[in-house]
Amino acid sequence: MEDFIQQIKDYLDTISLFNHRHNGVDFPKININDIEGASTFVAGVSSVTGTTNQVVASAPTGAVTLSLPQSIATTSTPRFSRLGLSIGADSSAVMIAVGQYFSLVFGNSAITVATNIDWNAGNRQTLNLSATTTLTFLNPKAGATYTLEVQQAGGFLITWPSVKWVGATQPVLTSTAGAFDIISFFYDGTYYFGTYSLNFN
Repeated sequence: MEDFIQQIKDYLDTISLFNHRHNGVDFPKININDIEGASTFVAGVSSVTGTTNQVVASAPTGAVTLSLPQSIATTSTPRFSRLGLSIGADSSAVMIAVGQYFSLVFGNSAITVATNIDWNAGNRQTLNLSATTTLTFLNPKAGATYTLEVQQAGGFLITWPSVKWVGATQPVLTSTAGAFDIISFFYDGTYYFGTYSLNFN
C-alpha cells in the first residue's frame, strides 16, 4: 500500500495540472497526504436494488439512484410507442421483429363433460379429446387469433360455444383414435369466426 501511495505522489509531482495558473486562477497541488490514512481502495458497485420505477446502485461511498419513466416491476405493464426486436423500431409500425417468434402451446388434459378453454393460458392450445365435452371459451381479446389442436381418443364429440363457422357448418371431428383436427378462430370482440382442417393422421 505504501508503494502504491508513493507512486501516486511521484505521478502527481510530474504533471502540471495540479499546480498551475489558468485564467488568472491559481490551482493548488493536491495534497496526497489526505489519502494516506486509507488502508484499502474499493471501487465499483457493491449492490444493485430497486423499486417499481427505480434502480439503486450502491457503492462503499454512497449510492446512485436511476429513476425510470415508468414501472419496471414484474407485475407492471410498461408501455412503448414503438418497439423493435433485434432491429431498430419502425417509424410507423408499433412493432417490428427480425427472427422467429412464437406462442407456447398449452395442453388441456383434464377433459370432463364441461371443459373450459382459457385463452389466457395461450393462443395455441391442444385438447386430448378423451370424453365427449361441452367447451366454454374464456378471456378472449378482440383482434386475437386462436388455434385449438384436437387429438381424438376415439369417437368423442364436442359441443362448441357460439361460433360463426365457415360455410355456416361446424366441423365434423375425425372419429379415428389418434387423428388430429385443427380448429382456428378469429375473435372480433363480439363473435368467434371459426375455420378448420380435419383428419391429420
